[in-house]
Amino acid sequence: MPPTSTTEENKYNPGILLASGLLHTFIQGIIVSQVGRYYEDYYHLDTLSMKIYVGSIVFVSFAQTIYISYKAWAVTLLRGGQSNAKFLKALTTADLFLNGVLCALCHTYLIKRCWKATNNNRWVLWTLSLLNVVVFVAIIVISVAVAVDPTETLGKLVSESIPT
Repeated sequence: MPPTSTTEENKYNPGILLASGLLHTFIQGIIVSQVGRYYEDYYHLDTLSMKIYVGSIVFVSFAQTIYISYKAWAVTLLRGGQSNAKFLKALTTADLFLNGVLCALCHTYLIKRCWKATNNNRWVLWTLSLLNVVVFVAIIVISVAVAVDPTETLGKLVSESIPT
C-alpha cells in the first residue's frame, strides 16, 4: 500500500516539474525560430525602441527558460525530502514573477496595437494600460503571498476558483 502521508515533502511530484521543464525548453526553440525570422524580415525596418522591446522579451524568455531548467534539474536530481519542499517554495515566487513580467511586456505591445487601431484613442490607451498595471500588481501580490505561505495561498486560489 502506498504511503498516505500528507507531509510537505510528499506534495511535490518531480515528474510533473521535469515534464514542464522539457516542454518549456521545446517551446523556447519555437521562440528562437521566431526571433530568427524577426531578425531576417523586420530587424532592419524597426526603430531602436522596438529592437530594445523585442530584445527585452527575448532576454526575459531566456531567463525564464534557464530558471525552469534549473528548477527541473534541482528537483529531479537533488530530491531531498523536507529540504526539497523548502527549496520549491523559494522557487515558486520567482517563477510567478518572471511569468508576470513576460506577460506584462507582451500586453504592452498589444495595447500599443489596439491604440493605433483605434486612431490613437486616448481612452483605449488609458483603460488598457490601467488594466495592465492592475494585472501586474496582482501578479506581484500573488507572488509575495506564495512566498509567505504557498500552501495556504495556492489552496485559497484553487478553492475560490471552483464553483460550489
